[in-house]
Amino acid sequence: KKVTFLNHASVLIQNNNNITLTDPWYKKPAFGSWLSIPPCVYHPAYFMALAKTNPKFTIVISHGHDDHFDDDFLSAMPSETTVLIPKFDSPGPKKRLERCGIKNIKEFDLNGIEHNGAIYKSFIFEDISMDDAFITIDYANDFIVAHGNDNWQELPDDVLNIIKPDFAKHKKQNRFFMSQTNMADGFPLIYENYTKKEKAFLAKKRQDNMIISSVKNAHAVDAGAFLSYAGMAIPFIKNQEHLLDDAYCKSLDYVNNLLIKYNIDNSIILDMVPGDSYDFNKVNKLFGNQYYNHEEIKKASIDFYKKYEWINNCDTYQEPKNLEPNLKS
Repeated sequence: KKVTFLNHASVLIQNNNNITLTDPWYKKPAFGSWLSIPPCVYHPAYFMALAKTNPKFTIVISHGHDDHFDDDFLSAMPSETTVLIPKFDSPGPKKRLERCGIKNIKEFDLNGIEHNGAIYKSFIFEDISMDDAFITIDYANDFIVAHGNDNWQELPDDVLNIIKPDFAKHKKQNRFFMSQTNMADGFPLIYENYTKKEKAFLAKKRQDNMIISSVKNAHAVDAGAFLSYAGMAIPFIKNQEHLLDDAYCKSLDYVNNLLIKYNIDNSIILDMVPGDSYDFNKVNKLFGNQYYNHEEIKKASIDFYKKYEWINNCDTYQEPKNLEPNLKS
């Protein structure tokens, strides 16, 4: 059993031949400009082949935001691939999957759905968002994973009352919690009504709040391990290159130092970057050792995107389209 960090909010959860992929995002710019830093560790071709040959391969998507729901990736998958999504009031995510050609779609809610030996539950915090969901994946006799994605806010009591017993069934080392600790949107960095100093202050305040709240949620269920994810991305906007630095996520050193500052137990924070995996005992580094640091991952990713012209797929790097009407028609 292991959890492999792929990129952003995408991980691969393996329990023998049961393999679950969360929130796939490969090449398509999210919201027209955001790219994952670094790129996904595995190429989609592997998942396309896996979906055809392993009937226990599953994709679970937390919500319909582009950095969690890559239409091009999903359109390339075999139509019979099983995709699980939370049961939202809006039919939008399901219809979007159908447009991608996916036919085997299963919806689940807080009551849970059993699939390939795991119980999937989703929780929607309606006072925050109607189209996002906190998800738990419970392999009843083995381990449990909390896929928090963008839900970093304090977990409500009614949710804790449901998931605490689920977590308590497992040994502490088999309780794995993942949650957003970094920004992945434009506020306040692209808002021109703030000064540079105000933007830096507000951005730091937001990120610090995400980190602290996310880790407190993990402690609330007495998790044995915590993955800092969902935010390893950068907007590529022409003539706004300062965002390559200003919008980049915080390092693990920053996360740990912040928790120490506020006397929050940081012993559960895993030293993981995309490519690393956790076997519910220790972290296994992609290359055996960590040969690169936080900034080197960013620089290498930017250089790669420029070299292979991926940034040309972003909106502001494309040539404007002629929208004049065809008068002859």
